[in-house]
Amino acid sequence: MLLAISLALFLAGGHWARRVLFFPETISRKLSGETRYLPRRSGLEGNVRLLVEEALLGPALPLHQRILPRNTHVQTVLVHRGTVIVSLSEGILRPDPECPFSPLEALQALGTLIRFNFPGARSLQLLIEGQVPFGWGAEGVGFRPELLR
Repeated sequence: MLLAISLALFLAGGHWARRVLFFPETISRKLSGETRYLPRRSGLEGNVRLLVEEALLGPALPLHQRILPRNTHVQTVLVHRGTVIVSLSEGILRPDPECPFSPLEALQALGTLIRFNFPGARSLQLLIEGQVPFGWGAEGVGFRPELLR
């Protein structure tokens, strides 16, 4: 009974946001969702930063793999006129046996994760060390449902 009351207060409190983090499945490499309840931060910047940091921690389910290499970290998260800008460290460029994606595939998967959880963002720019990755234009990153399971 006490557990049910605690759970109801937790969910009704409004201090937590339901987010879906996507991680590649071990066999298919398709992205599969894990629901997490994250504390609400002030503003879109804080909420996006927390989401990306949670993705960097890795999956909770054993059948999922990391979306980004372990030695990647968030440098900057900015929001300007509805555009979310996330700059990651150069650790994303280093191979990691726990991450099945190339750097550009990892960025696209991260972009899908961010756009899914924050559909109101006008556009999304993902950077490495503050630079646009080679081969990406200024149009930003879109939601890619074909990556999902």
